Amino acid sequence: MRSFAIIIMVLFLAGTAAAETVTVAVSKAELRSQPSVGASSIVETLTINTPLAVQKTEGRYLMVKDFKGNLGWIHETMVKKEQTVVVENDGVNVRQAPEKDAPVTFKAMRGEAFKVLDQSEDWLQIGDQQGRTGWIWKSLTWGL
Repeated sequence: MRSFAIIIMVLFLAGTAAAETVTVAVSKAELRSQPSVGASSIVETLTINTPLAVQKTEGRYLMVKDFKGNLGWIHETMVKKEQTVVVENDGVNVRQAPEKDAPVTFKAMRGEAFKVLDQSEDWLQIGDQQGRTGWIWKSLTWGL
């Protein structure tokens, strides 16, 4: 009986660890309270490259969670599968190389979303719509 419970727990944890992530593919997308445009209110307006954790699907809508913990529905045509992250703190140093002493190229603000271009151990090379690129410590981001 005990081994059965352990197997169930392992399967449950494996399922939750493999949650799918998607990213906003359009300049502005609405996170809605229900899987419908007409019968729902807007929970939040999201910008391009914002990563979202898929919780479940209903028809052509995805129930997702953003980095702030907001839950809502988004139409599948508003997202794509691409690795992106969002910065969790204000004034995070984005560096020229994946090293803590590398020169800072710019500072990223909380909520800014970036495409992931590469990864080196605990560092992510990121880029945005304005052409800014650099390296950020992975633990300062949400989405991967």
